[in-house]
Amino acid sequence: IGSGGWNGMSELMGGDFNGDGKADVAAVEESTGKLWLYKGNGTGSIGGGSSRVMIGSGGWNSLHDLVGMDVDNDGRTDVVGAERSTGKLFLYKSNGTGLNART
Repeated sequence: IGSGGWNGMSELMGGDFNGDGKADVAAVEESTGKLWLYKGNGTGSIGGGSSRVMIGSGGWNSLHDLVGMDVDNDGRTDVVGAERSTGKLFLYKSNGTGLNART
């Protein structure tokens, strides 16, 4: 479902991040620390290249053990992750087009 370049990504998560009822993949780009959304098409494939959407502008390399889950039960997958430097656990709620500020 991904043609190449995934060796530069980490913290892959599955879920419905945009609430369209189709499974998506989100992943951290190791070189930039950006979090990218690869939207699912509902037929077993995801978009790549220019169709990916940045949902986190940077700093995601400072987190570990990212998990996608619908914490607030709104039909969209949120992201939970632990900050390496402090050990704090943060929640990033999905707003359908990206993620809200962390809690």
